[in-house]
Amino acid sequence: MQRTRKLALAAMLAALAVVFLYLTGVLPTGGIGVSAMAAICTSIVYLECGLGYAVGHYVLAGLLGFLLVPVKTYVLWYILAFGHYGILKLLIEKLPNRAAQWGLKAAAFGASMAALLLGVRVVVAPNLPLQGLTLWAVLLVVFVVYDIGVSGVLAVYRRRVRRAR
Repeated sequence: MQRTRKLALAAMLAALAVVFLYLTGVLPTGGIGVSAMAAICTSIVYLECGLGYAVGHYVLAGLLGFLLVPVKTYVLWYILAFGHYGILKLLIEKLPNRAAQWGLKAAAFGASMAALLLGVRVVVAPNLPLQGLTLWAVLLVVFVVYDIGVSGVLAVYRRRVRRAR
């Protein structure tokens, strides 16, 4: 794919990610899920254009999200938890050992959740208490379901969209 096409695709998918992030203000009960959907755009950019374009897409979508989206909490979810995971997931899944893949994914998730909780405390709610182990365990289960779901969406994308071109 030409550089111009890659850049255009990355920019269009960044705009789509920002639309998803903007929808978090309209659909506040599904805000985390919608911001997680925005991260799938990052994975598609990585698959189609490569690592450099995917990183640029992630940075652009995060910056535009902070500038344009009124509800910053879900933008933080995208920046600190989901956006970069679209890239990390595909890089980690290149490893041959499934146990190592899941270990690295869990470590990335733990670091992301810690950064997210600290980010929310700084930006949104300074008096937010840090939660106990129960919350982390529940979030880990949700993360595993999310990872499996993203794998399914990307498999459908590879089968249907990439093959159609």
